[in-house]
Amino acid sequence: MFDVSEKIKTLRTARAVARIKVSPETIEKIKKKEIEKGDIFEVTRAVAPLSAKKQQKSYLSATTYQLNGWGVMLKFKMDF
Repeated sequence: MFDVSEKIKTLRTARAVARIKVSPETIEKIKKKEIEKGDIFEVTRAVAPLSAKKQQKSYLSATTYQLNGWGVMLKFKMDF
């Protein structure tokens, strides 16, 4: 274990971008909120913070560093 009590605080950010291609029929279902398992954007908004927190715990286990404060910001854009 490392003593990081004197370590200078630094701001770290990460960004991920995804591009997903789907059929025109699927795009129409998304627009009309007819996907059988629910609104895909709302599901993503609910799950993304949980995923980020799980990743943070995984990182902490490997490094033993404490990460104070974290957040998730999601933006969706559909190109038709």
